[in-house]
Amino acid sequence: MTTMQDPLLLTAVMGAVRLACWGMMLYAERARLRALARLSRAAGPGSTVARRDGSGWLVIVRGEGE
Repeated sequence: MTTMQDPLLLTAVMGAVRLACWGMMLYAERARLRALARLSRAAGPGSTVARRDGSGWLVIVRGEGE
């Protein structure tokens, strides 16, 4: 019996793939948030910094602090 002929096995495989993709997406989002936090701290209080992130999006961050 192949995977395509066994619905329970196919469901388990698809669930594992979905879980792996979700984990990779969560990892990437956490890395993006860490990079934004570093950029915000580097900007300094009251200043604004604009850079491109790894995906090519323009990220504008206002410096934290007073």
